[in-house]
Amino acid sequence: MSSATTLPVSARTLGPRLLAFGLMAALVLLFMSLNVRIGSISYSSAEVWDALLNPTTNGNLSFIIWKIRLPRAIAAVLGGAFLATSGLLLQVYFRNPIVGPFILGMSSGATVMVSLMMLTSLGLGFAAVSPYLNTISACIGAYAVMFLVVAIASRVKNGVTLLIVGLMVGYLCGAVTAILTALAEKEKIKGFVLWQLGGFSGFSWTETYVMLGFGGFLLACIYLLSKLLNAFLLGEDFAASMGVNIRRFRILILLFASSLAGLVTTMAGPVAFIGLAVPHMARLSLGTSDSRLLIPGSCLDGRPGNQSVRPHRPDLAVAGGAAFLGDHRVFRGPDRDRPFAQARNEVMSGDIVLSCQDLAVGYKKRVLSGISLDFEAGHFISLLGPNGVGKTTLLRNLSRHLKPLAGQVSIMGRNLHQIPAIELARLMAVALTDKSKPPLLSVFEFVALGRYPHTGFMGRLSAKDMDVVEDALAASDLAGRLVETLSDRERQKAVLVRSLAQEPRVLLLDEPTAHLDLKYRVEVMGILRGLCRSRGQTVIASLHDVDIAAKVSDKALLVKSGRIVDYGLQEGVLTSEAVADLYDFSEADFSRQLGSIELRGDEHSGHVFVTAGLGKGAAPFRLLSKRGLTISTGILGEGDLDAYVAEALDARTFVRPTARPGGLCCPRRWPHWTPATS
Repeated sequence: MSSATTLPVSARTLGPRLLAFGLMAALVLLFMSLNVRIGSISYSSAEVWDALLNPTTNGNLSFIIWKIRLPRAIAAVLGGAFLATSGLLLQVYFRNPIVGPFILGMSSGATVMVSLMMLTSLGLGFAAVSPYLNTISACIGAYAVMFLVVAIASRVKNGVTLLIVGLMVGYLCGAVTAILTALAEKEKIKGFVLWQLGGFSGFSWTETYVMLGFGGFLLACIYLLSKLLNAFLLGEDFAASMGVNIRRFRILILLFASSLAGLVTTMAGPVAFIGLAVPHMARLSLGTSDSRLLIPGSCLDGRPGNQSVRPHRPDLAVAGGAAFLGDHRVFRGPDRDRPFAQARNEVMSGDIVLSCQDLAVGYKKRVLSGISLDFEAGHFISLLGPNGVGKTTLLRNLSRHLKPLAGQVSIMGRNLHQIPAIELARLMAVALTDKSKPPLLSVFEFVALGRYPHTGFMGRLSAKDMDVVEDALAASDLAGRLVETLSDRERQKAVLVRSLAQEPRVLLLDEPTAHLDLKYRVEVMGILRGLCRSRGQTVIASLHDVDIAAKVSDKALLVKSGRIVDYGLQEGVLTSEAVADLYDFSEADFSRQLGSIELRGDEHSGHVFVTAGLGKGAAPFRLLSKRGLTISTGILGEGDLDAYVAEALDARTFVRPTARPGGLCCPRRWPHWTPATS
């Protein structure tokens, strides 16, 4: 039986979601019927149905319904669907809930071109050329801005910068429009204001067919990007680690979102609000952030529904991820109770899986250089060093998030930058520092995103994928929670579980114990240690806890002052002198034998002699050192806990080497001995 018995997405949510979709469709049909019935002359439902079913026998009524009201009603539905989908794409891309389809300036570009035609004499020369002057000018303005934004997006990596550029373009176009309006004649201003209100009053079947054909094609293309959109929910770093080509994806998203918004603006004028509000309504009504549900949900413009159903039977729990990812089968095969993600045997423990040769890393300036390292399978490698020395930068280069300034990184004997992105995602999992919390995404769904590189084109979970996700969550009590409700500690744990579900050969972690209390630090380190032993995975983790690194690491990598200070077995690397030099402290001492740091007092409060031995003096030593007393003690046996603590606290003592015949004594820090005064 599964331990995940509280998943919010289960077989029981299929009914509510189908009901939500049914209500959305019913509302669309209701408002369409009202749009067809109500006008300057209102008709009953019976009259409308009669005109629709018998178009040749009802003369004027059939003409009004078929030729005027029905195409306008359909066009209004299409326009709302296109704007809602455009808004959804941009909200996912910018990870900002208040972004709408016109945030990048397409509407302003269309408006300024129409104002040139309607408010100046420039339009007089073209009026006789085409009856669609406003449509053509709006199209030119909207798509000119769109291509400008896409061109900038191909060069700018920061989404915030792109958002600012779009706002600047919009404000600039708005200023030009305001100047033209101030200088125009009153009669022209009235017509321009009416166009700015937007609407579908002038639509015929021709315009409706154009919208349906072009917009329908765009919607189909966007739906095929659903899997990529889901990966993008957790940010660019996660999407890149899952094999998504960020630059190409960015351009596609902006191109499709701008095209949909530009299409509506070109043919109906600027229509606000819908693209901003409807995606939120769809999320609330469907209770998910899955793009495969939100795209059709946004098109239908649903209302918030009741998604409070929770399973109470273990046999329904497995269906959670399937309902989320479009597969409603419940897997109960004979291998259901097999150990989590059994290790593949292609790589033996000790084989080199990741290496770098003469690597130099940084952004524009070198942070670390001359790095030549080999990382073996089944090893836990701790990356240690002060803040700001380049630990995260090194991890980003090892994960291909950054391109090295010089040198090469290899994984499984192949150049890291020549491996297809999706194949690399199957070999390497990356958990860098990121606090994104997408709305209405359950922990089960969050962990299921780790199966991204193993799923098909639309991201449907297979039976094996379902099994892996459920096993990864077996030791967690977070499956039924929403990611947005998790504390920092709980989210850190969920990120680790998602990385386990990815089943990588190499796991790169940036400060995996950050925000964790002692209990969960021990738990996380135990899980990672077990992965190295049982599955032969290589774990490379940036840590700040030297004591934890000493207890769980096979190897330690010390980084300071733009270079690799040392790399090797932690027993030989993490010495008292090396740790003190790494972190530049003199008021403490790292005990290699104890694997912990001992803080020394200021030694200004006098001396004290302590009779100790067999571990009984460790606690008094620490207490007296904390009070600022210089400690002296008698003869201690080598290997005694008291001897190690005394040495770390710089106490004055003799250590008797137990292995030597005759009981010879070896003095420790004794040259400046003075009798204790108290």
